[in-house]
Amino acid sequence: MNENGQHLLEFCCYYGLCVSNTFFNTKLQHRVSWRHPRSKHWHQLDLILTRCSSLPNIMITRSYQSADCDTDHSLVCSRVKLRTKRLYYTKKEGRPRIDISKTRNQRKVKEFAQALEETLPGPANVNASERWEHFKNAVYNTALSTFGKKTKKMADWFEAHSEELMPAIEDKRRALAVYKACPSEYNLQALRAARSKVQQAARRCSNDYWLQLCSQIQIAAGTGNIKGMYDGIKQALGTMQKKSAPLKSATGVVIQDRAQQMERWVQHYSELYSRENVVTEEALNNIECLPVLEELDSEPTLAEIKAVFDSLASGKAPGRDNIPVEVLKCGKEIIITELYEVFCLCWREGGVPQDMKDANIVTLYKNKGRTILKGCSYLCLALRSARQHGMSSLSLPASLPLPMIYQYPVSLKIRPNVKISPSMIFQDACNISPIQKISPS
Repeated sequence: MNENGQHLLEFCCYYGLCVSNTFFNTKLQHRVSWRHPRSKHWHQLDLILTRCSSLPNIMITRSYQSADCDTDHSLVCSRVKLRTKRLYYTKKEGRPRIDISKTRNQRKVKEFAQALEETLPGPANVNASERWEHFKNAVYNTALSTFGKKTKKMADWFEAHSEELMPAIEDKRRALAVYKACPSEYNLQALRAARSKVQQAARRCSNDYWLQLCSQIQIAAGTGNIKGMYDGIKQALGTMQKKSAPLKSATGVVIQDRAQQMERWVQHYSELYSRENVVTEEALNNIECLPVLEELDSEPTLAEIKAVFDSLASGKAPGRDNIPVEVLKCGKEIIITELYEVFCLCWREGGVPQDMKDANIVTLYKNKGRTILKGCSYLCLALRSARQHGMSSLSLPASLPLPMIYQYPVSLKIRPNVKISPSMIFQDACNISPIQKISPS
């Protein structure tokens, strides 16, 4: 032991550290990390230090001779088992998202349609809410088992050119193993040539990947394909960090506690929706009167539901039920028939399931990126009006019945011979206006 080794031992004793390399009974080649160029003797120079209290969390510490780190030292790693602290969230964990990329596979589409025929139609002699729950769960579970769960793995340049890079990397690993087994000038030159080949291939593949991605973004922007342009930008930038502005109380104090934030939102919406709007008789008389269309009181037809179904746009984010439009279009005939039965049942009962009444409030922070705002104002958008206003976040219950509500306003408490507008229908159906600006203090 030289002077440096003595200083290391004194350092470990003073701070209560231990050398984890010496606590595991591994093979001899897994303990050493460097070989002397002249004597050819192996030495243990690369060490991993840890606290004595954390030693039970280390599974093993060893050196890897086959790892090419572009140095004469071998790679030394520790396998650690950590116990993460459990975090509690007020928001419930949602359903897994369905992989809609597999909806282009015709074999998967046929399997989904066949499986859906076995689970639908729903049970008879039940109310509309139970029929709707069965339909929603059947479609989601069948789609998840057929198309699988969507993964969050981002594609990069290495995966795009893995077929070209992996053979070169394997050649470099074999050259490294040969050089370590028999070090000579010839094997060293072969190892350097293999490393140079891998480096050149990696640079070329990376450059080609980014040039192709930039070209795709430029073409999408030039042709007006906004979705393709933003998908390319997301692919280039990767996952973005979610930021939100802090919520303030009525006195202007920033609220950090999650429970108090929820109480503040409840207080704010209670004050908002408890206000009474007074409509004068003069304002009602100024509304243009039109004849009452009594033919709208009849039940919706299958052709009308098909027209509404065909008008749904693809590529939109699913709602809380996590059923994308692409999945619905894979089993179009079966799903339309079942939806027709559900809507007719709702029509006869005079009510709709709770899912079709609930609104998903989305908070949009203004002023473009400021994190602390004085008097921050929000736009609260009700989910039932999202499709009519061009929003992408829309759930299945809201996407289909909304056009039917516009066509069949039978439950409106309005005067005869009064012109019906979509905003009036929306406000009567949901008890809120389509878009309201809300400014909590």
